[in-house]
Amino acid sequence: TPPAHAGASPEVVGTGGDSITMQFTLNEAGKCYAVIVADGDTAPSVAQVMAGDDANDAAAISATDVAVTDAGGLVAQVDMDGLASETQYDVHIVCEDDAPSPGPNVQAAAVVLDVASSDVT
Repeated sequence: TPPAHAGASPEVVGTGGDSITMQFTLNEAGKCYAVIVADGDTAPSVAQVMAGDDANDAAAISATDVAVTDAGGLVAQVDMDGLASETQYDVHIVCEDDAPSPGPNVQAAAVVLDVASSDVT
């Protein structure tokens, strides 16, 4: 089965004028993918999120992937940058486990978070 988010995961644990810090906590080891698109844009598919793309198959404003490992306590943080100051965005997140073939098991739908970058003035 695909991994499940634990606690408040996924969550934004820090914001800057041009970046956010995401934290992922899963119930098993795996990998999380995230893309940032403009607030209100059409949601990308699971495959598009995993490819780092928006709903039009173009590169997202920011995209990342991060391993969530047993060694890390099933928690991982990652910075996502390239944002404009004081701007609203949507972050779409999809995670998969690290199951061997025929895995990995991928979440069926993305989690969406509304985020805003900070004021840098």
